[in-house]
Amino acid sequence: MFVRPIAASPRARFVATAIVTLTGLLIGSSRAAAGTVDLQFDQTTGTSAVSIKYTIGGTTTTESAVPGPYYWHQVGSPLNSSFPNSVTTFCVELNQYISTGNQYTYTSTALASQSGVTALEATDITKLWGAYYNASAWDNTSFTGSLQSTAFQLALWKLVYDGGTNLNLTSGNFVIPGATASSLNNTTTADGLAQTWLNALAGTSSSIFSTNFSGEQLVWLSNSWSQDQLTMIPSSTPPTVVPAPPGLVLAGIGFLGLIGRSVRRRKVAAPTAA
Repeated sequence: MFVRPIAASPRARFVATAIVTLTGLLIGSSRAAAGTVDLQFDQTTGTSAVSIKYTIGGTTTTESAVPGPYYWHQVGSPLNSSFPNSVTTFCVELNQYISTGNQYTYTSTALASQSGVTALEATDITKLWGAYYNASAWDNTSFTGSLQSTAFQLALWKLVYDGGTNLNLTSGNFVIPGATASSLNNTTTADGLAQTWLNALAGTSSSIFSTNFSGEQLVWLSNSWSQDQLTMIPSSTPPTVVPAPPGLVLAGIGFLGLIGRSVRRRKVAAPTAA
């Protein structure tokens, strides 16, 4: 059945448009909740891609992937106060992609609370970050990559795809193509260094992260259509919705008041039936 729209009166259209516009402004002004962050992907370190193989849902893929760190900056208004303006991340999802210059909206979740991340996986990732993350070098956008940062990314991918239950880079859901037990003993390669770090996790204190990064927390940045990331942000800022600027709220209230007054005045001035 076709329903023909009924035309609204000019006054009704004006009021409706004004309310929709104002609502949009108020919602837009508070859209940067601590649970989401809008980021533009700026650059990688320029490090060469590494050969990897991973299995998801029974499908195995062999490809070359560029290791982190990746560099971003916040966009939109207002900015999310829980995040720094410049954000450094490492990749935690291989079957999605991102492109430099593009903007993405991510949902931010504490690592241990992220869906699909096991307690063991979260613990080992936290240990890896606490023991080997080099903030002074890797958080600098002029960083051009190193053996250590590539090893860190390989170890992180291993923990993500094998949940901390298999730390051997020659088997499981994430492997290094062509790697052998002998080649992984060579710590002068990123593969070998990653394997060494993975092997050391069992003996690493669970407090290593809080010791080296006091006041910080790891958060998982997820997007259903783009590559997920892992980053570190201050833990001292509780997740809160950024309120609309007071001036905008007052202006909106005053604007709606004027509309109501105008409608009332029109009603008073309307002629009565003879």
